[in-house]
Amino acid sequence: LDRFLVKTPRYDKDIKTLMRATKKMFE
Repeated sequence: LDRFLVKTPRYDKDIKTLMRATKKMFE
């Protein structure tokens, strides 16, 4: 997965967005 993320910057942004959404859900 790490290699795939490095190749796709867009995917990295999606992951960060998902992380934020997950944090909001748990809060």
